[in-house]
Amino acid sequence: MTSAPSYGCRTGGRTPSERPNNRTVRTLFERVSDALLLKALEAYVQTLKEQLATAEARAEKQAAESAAERAAFAAKEAALAGDLATERARTGKAIEAFASLAERLDALATERSRPWWRRLVG
Repeated sequence: MTSAPSYGCRTGGRTPSERPNNRTVRTLFERVSDALLLKALEAYVQTLKEQLATAEARAEKQAAESAAERAAFAAKEAALAGDLATERARTGKAIEAFASLAERLDALATERSRPWWRRLVG
């Protein structure tokens, strides 16, 4: 049998299949370790799924609460807009009443500015 050239490596010229440390068969310990690792990973994935479900439920609850708050705010805003319109109408009436009162007072002041004896004559 001819050996392959080593090219400076320590394998002694052996191919990978001829090396004594190359094991293609896994030991029982390695298989058990892999099984335990797989179980641990599956448990972790299950934990993450539960956390995701909890977070999604919380997000849905917050979205519902937010929608309710927006509806309440809209109703309150509509009520305040109605109150504002009422107050504007009342303010307009008050301004008209004060303007009328000011006109009457001006007329009274004009009449009083004439001497008293001219007021008697007419």
